[in-house]
Amino acid sequence: MVSGYVKSGRWKDALEIFCNMVSEGIDVDKFSMTSIICSCADFGMLEVGRQIHSLVLKCGHKLDAVLCSSLVDMYSKCGSLSDAYLMFNQLDDQDVFLWTSIICACALHGRGREAVQLFESKRIDLLGRAGRLNDIKNFIEENKISHLSSVWSAFLSSCGYHKNAELGKQVGAKLLELEPLDQQPCVLVSDLSIAVNNWEESAGLRHLMQKQGNRYCREPAMKHARSQTEGREWLPKEYFHPRKLSSN
Repeated sequence: MVSGYVKSGRWKDALEIFCNMVSEGIDVDKFSMTSIICSCADFGMLEVGRQIHSLVLKCGHKLDAVLCSSLVDMYSKCGSLSDAYLMFNQLDDQDVFLWTSIICACALHGRGREAVQLFESKRIDLLGRAGRLNDIKNFIEENKISHLSSVWSAFLSSCGYHKNAELGKQVGAKLLELEPLDQQPCVLVSDLSIAVNNWEESAGLRHLMQKQGNRYCREPAMKHARSQTEGREWLPKEYFHPRKLSSN
């Protein structure tokens, strides 16, 4: 019934029924949640949408691609692109619907260039999931998008997923060229070294990062160390040179 009211544009009736269900302790499934979130998006009800989002979490519903996509759409249409990004990044398994939602969100807010970068990153993400890492390199070169840090970041994540440490170092070096103040390449390559049981290299990386004054450098997860963000100076790209790596 909630879905029917939403589809017919009777959002007040939909919201009233939804609130009655909640107040009477009736279990609200994720389909009803999604319907009412879509209603909030269509009518720009940001605060109501935030309350529904809180209710989703309170009810213990798993944030799957469908719920996340509807929340991304709601936040973007209600004017909060930052919240839309937060929702997008909460889900690791980002399917085509979720990617489409965030790309449309960027376009809606006049960030056309950002939308294009996300679109290119998605294509790289698909190749990475399929394990076609060499095809990613060719794709970046052929489409002349090597200047986009977002595509190299997606490439580096794919290297980590497939535990390709050697290629990951090369991609990390390129990413540092484009974003010298970004901490992520250093952290991702360090984590990648740990993933392939190269603890010595990871320790050398963290040591050099600390030597350079980079307090973001973190210990392995098993030590439960908390990262610090004061006084950041990121690791220079020269560290990723093979000779430098072999000397640590």
